[in-house]
Amino acid sequence: MSTLLLLAPLLVLVFGALAILLVDAFYLAAGKKAGSLVKAVHAQAGPVDGSAGGPAWALERSAAGAVFFAVAFALSLVFLLKGYAGSEGSLLAGSLRFDTLALAGFLLVTAGGGLASLMAGGYFHELKADHGGFHPLLLLSAAGAMVLVASADMITFFVGLETMSLAAYAMT
Repeated sequence: MSTLLLLAPLLVLVFGALAILLVDAFYLAAGKKAGSLVKAVHAQAGPVDGSAGGPAWALERSAAGAVFFAVAFALSLVFLLKGYAGSEGSLLAGSLRFDTLALAGFLLVTAGGGLASLMAGGYFHELKADHGGFHPLLLLSAAGAMVLVASADMITFFVGLETMSLAAYAMT
């Protein structure tokens, strides 16, 4: 198994954050509110919540974030159950170590991030607030936590800590 494949859960979160940011930045349909990632656009369509005969589906940022967390969780679980943990040693010139503890930490980080993403969607909807960059920042904060968990030296530990804390600071 390629050692770069072990980076897949981390890369899913990073590219997921970039995808949510880019889609949200460039998908500006007429009448689009900032809270939805993808919205059905029809000339006669009513509101997205299904009332007045409009389309009953909308993929919110929170659902998109939860999907990226679920994919990263599934990849981490497969790597852990298949015994890939520690089979290849360290990665990136000894900076990251993917052992059983690191993959178990990946599972905790992705499960917590996915639950936080799902709960935040309902919370922001209830407040009728624009949650803009919250979900990409949550994904990047979780990616920093994953680097922190898998770090094998102090420099990588510091990079993971700063990535996680910078995104967490920006969310406040």
